[in-house]
Amino acid sequence: MDFTRFLPSLKLRTQLCAGADGRKMTADAVLDDWPRSSGTMANLIRQFDWSASPIGEIPRWPGPLRTAIDVMLSSGFLASVAWGPDLIVFYNDEMAGILDDHHPRLFGQPLLASLPPDRSAVYVDHLARVRRGETVVIDTMHYPRQSNGQSSDAWLSARYLPLRDESGDVAGMMILASDITARKRQEERLAGLYGELQHRTRNLMGVVRSMFEKSLETAPDLPAFAETFRSRLMALARVQGLLAQLDEGDRITFDALLRAELSSLEASASDGPGPRVTLRGPSGIRLRSATVQTFALALHELASNAARHGALSQAAGRLAVDWRLDHRPEGAFLVVDWQETGVSVPPPATAGYGRELIERALPYQLDATSRLTFTPEGITCRIELPLREPVRR
Repeated sequence: MDFTRFLPSLKLRTQLCAGADGRKMTADAVLDDWPRSSGTMANLIRQFDWSASPIGEIPRWPGPLRTAIDVMLSSGFLASVAWGPDLIVFYNDEMAGILDDHHPRLFGQPLLASLPPDRSAVYVDHLARVRRGETVVIDTMHYPRQSNGQSSDAWLSARYLPLRDESGDVAGMMILASDITARKRQEERLAGLYGELQHRTRNLMGVVRSMFEKSLETAPDLPAFAETFRSRLMALARVQGLLAQLDEGDRITFDALLRAELSSLEASASDGPGPRVTLRGPSGIRLRSATVQTFALALHELASNAARHGALSQAAGRLAVDWRLDHRPEGAFLVVDWQETGVSVPPPATAGYGRELIERALPYQLDATSRLTFTPEGITCRIELPLREPVRR
């Protein structure tokens, strides 16, 4: 932010003002209603008892100080002036709004003596440089706020500028700042999103690689591999589509994930599960983002197996999925019961990708408990998924 365009040359400017009768007015008369700006802080400058202050009453103030205060009051920035050996403090309405509990106690007082030690220490180095005639530029400055006993964090972009008296010596400083808290939080949010994107991308590539290897390993021929691998990629794509639709802070719910997967099957209606599928459970159970990809693939393996070999592959077959939220001493769990009936599915001779995913990957990656059973009536599967972050030992 370029603040310098708001600063005219802060030199002594002597002005003679004409009264209504054309006579020249004295300086004291001109300063009776100075500063002419409106606002709370301009009124406070006019009404404050300066007689006991080291800088004295307003008529004694040097021109550069009055000019600096005029600029401060009209700048529109968070602005303050510190003047004289004691650095007597002035500030505008905008700065008063961010000073919180320091306002109005700080006004008209020596800067360093009026601030807590940890806050005054921040200014010591800046003051030394300003007194040497330097302009100190701080693009991002942490500013701890304290209001009515409540603490919060703010960030400012600030400029510390030397103010010179009539002889050209540095007699004070002006601080012009802007509140960049919203921008800083947006940058932090974007950095977090970028880190999350990198994490998810690495995970996704690992999942795709594992799917490719397992699909290739168990496929009897290349066309079968292509079909299986394509369906698993589509399951991942559906999850990514659900994630992309979320607002910040939202999470995918289990019922939305389940319905998206079942709706993709040919045996289901276009707007949701078909008449041979029964879904029973509460809506809105939110899943941890880290669990969604693996959990979705497990649901896909169950659903695709039901469509190819299980309950949804025959007219007499039925599928019921029941779920509930189970509160336990160690936290909340999502309990899912997948029950196929009306068709007999013999156990496979070897554990394929789907079975390995359900029986091994879910417990290892998600701290879930899973049990897959092949019965004369069809497949049953119970998954108990923790909804809190797992504690690794």
